Amino acid sequence: MEQPRIADTRPAKRRLAAGRTVYWCRCGRSRQQPFCDGSHAGTGFEPLAFTPEEDDEYFLCQCKRTARPPFCDGSHKRIAQEELDAQAGFRTIWHRLAGAAELADGESRAVQAGRRALVLVRIGEQYAALDARCPHRGGPLADGELLRDAAGRHCLRCPWHGSDFDALTGHPPGGQGPAVESWPVELRDDGVYVALREPLEVPATVAELLADTLGAWGLQPVFASGGAWAAAVAGTVGGDADPADRDWLELPDPAAAAAAAATFARLSGGPAACAGPAVIWPALLTAAGGSAAVLAIVERRPPGLGAPAEPDAPVPEPPLFEWPARDGSDLADTIGRACRAASLRRGPALLVLPAAGRSRAPAGEQRSGSPAGRIWNPPLAPAPESVAALGRRLQAAQRPAIVVGDGAGISAAALVELADRLGAPVLTSRMAKGSMPETDPLSAGVLGRGGTPVAAWCLREADLLLLFGACPPALAGLDWLAEIVQVDADVARLGALRPVAEALPADPGRTAAELARGLGPADRDAPWRRAVAARRAAWQAEKTRLAAGGKRDRPEVALFERLGRCLPAEAVLVVDLGAGNDGFTRYFDCREQRVLLPAGDESQAFGLPAMIAASLATRSIPSLRGRPVIGLSSREHCLAQWASFVTAARLALDLTLIVPGELQPTGLDPGRPAALVAQPPLADWASEVGASGRRLAGLDELEAALRGPATGGTVLLELGRRH
Repeated sequence: MEQPRIADTRPAKRRLAAGRTVYWCRCGRSRQQPFCDGSHAGTGFEPLAFTPEEDDEYFLCQCKRTARPPFCDGSHKRIAQEELDAQAGFRTIWHRLAGAAELADGESRAVQAGRRALVLVRIGEQYAALDARCPHRGGPLADGELLRDAAGRHCLRCPWHGSDFDALTGHPPGGQGPAVESWPVELRDDGVYVALREPLEVPATVAELLADTLGAWGLQPVFASGGAWAAAVAGTVGGDADPADRDWLELPDPAAAAAAAATFARLSGGPAACAGPAVIWPALLTAAGGSAAVLAIVERRPPGLGAPAEPDAPVPEPPLFEWPARDGSDLADTIGRACRAASLRRGPALLVLPAAGRSRAPAGEQRSGSPAGRIWNPPLAPAPESVAALGRRLQAAQRPAIVVGDGAGISAAALVELADRLGAPVLTSRMAKGSMPETDPLSAGVLGRGGTPVAAWCLREADLLLLFGACPPALAGLDWLAEIVQVDADVARLGALRPVAEALPADPGRTAAELARGLGPADRDAPWRRAVAARRAAWQAEKTRLAAGGKRDRPEVALFERLGRCLPAEAVLVVDLGAGNDGFTRYFDCREQRVLLPAGDESQAFGLPAMIAASLATRSIPSLRGRPVIGLSSREHCLAQWASFVTAARLALDLTLIVPGELQPTGLDPGRPAALVAQPPLADWASEVGASGRRLAGLDELEAALRGPATGGTVLLELGRRH
């Protein structure tokens, strides 16, 4: 049986009448102390019946520790404060704040004790620990001035409104107004310690439940920018970890947070998350282009969106989840349904949590959400008979071609093997550039805007197109194509842009591998393969002529040709050249690089936040671990996102940003004169914010810098106006 509760640490003086029986409370739970009120029911305690023999005043025990019940025997004097705290659900924890001689006399500094921010003050040999927030308007007392008032007392002055507080007690002069909370301080041999009374079981805040649920679903790190959630959850999960390793990363603006989350989702193949004000939602739609699985967490519903998703109704487009919910769903369930929507689809989802982040979660909602029982891997393996029928159709075609979209997820090795057995050229969408090494004899390059003439010719001549992943918009409206077969794990994408002859709802990667195993040996001398090789050779000769500075003088061709030779084959390559992206997709030949291009409006800068996300991905995603992160950004986009570069330098992320000189965008007049404007010294700016900045005179110096030993950290390589 548990010990009785301590009702009070003082005896109760009561006048009792002779012969009148009273019942003394043993359990300590009675509200009519020291007498019983029936609260002992179910506790195992029974009240003590006591009948006085004479009228008199009696001192009855209220601590319930007496050896002479019901009378007080002085046992209450031996009860320690720790026992009272434990009964109340609290405990006293001593936190080390500083070394024994670390603070000088008359110095104050900001310190952290657990989750509480304090100001540590030393006056002579006396120390004090005060709350870091002014009780007036929450001003930062740690930034305040330590001075003497007119009476010669040491005071701590709030930097916001000039309120003074005694530096040792926290009381205002004259006792007028609220005081700053203070805590006991003890000077020991190894440092200065503060005693904080903390609850044994701390009810979870909304922010803590959010952070725990996102972690359980694997939506980490969360890229945040501004708003109450960024501050609340960052304070919850930040701790003392390296900022680059935290689960909640603060970025300079909502557009940067949205771009970083969309990039991380594309690299990981799973969902990611971003948080901030309502404007982060349109920024995410721009950055993700509707194809990245990202959960956006906002504090209020963006204008123009409909009602939240009902639990049993089909998820609307876009999925919207809001708490407090109209259907009565609890907090963890609402967050879990939002995480599920982001995990199962390829587009963004929205979670609206308008409650204050540091408020306690409602009673009964102290559990975090979990994906257990809420998500599973659907059967994406193609049926064997479907694969066999598709193989026969492909072998019957005279000029088959493979088109790979950004939703394919096929390994380069499987794609190369399938293309070789079919003797079919491989065309990629803009977002899928790099899915297959473009140095392969059967690679036709990018299709559509910024594409190669080889891809355009193959599209025109092919009699069967095998589509893996999303259907490229370049195929819309082309009625002269003979036959299209589409394979996609997302049923909604099958036949989305135009009718197809056959649709196979299956995982493209597994389908490609099974198709290759079922096909016979390749015919190396097939007319279609020879025709593709001739077109590739003509295009390579044209690029060589342009790179050498022929009559058309396209400087970007020489740049991309040189980069194709000297960039590491395993690099994660982020490209944000604005209108110059067309030149990259056309002239740069990928080897094994993982290429990231903007999914949405290319006039919006996205490169630097994407590089931050890519650098974090190389730390946490096994397939990317250790791969270098290299970015190409125009000057305009670099300047527009300079705050993100400063963030990368502050976090000491390993990435290299190349800022080319003037690039002639594809499709514009090559003879147009360049604007004579002053160029900002980006390399000098990079050095000033803690990065490594280098100004390079030409492509030879760029190649030497890229082939040289890795220096680590954040690097900016700035090329001159012309290379």
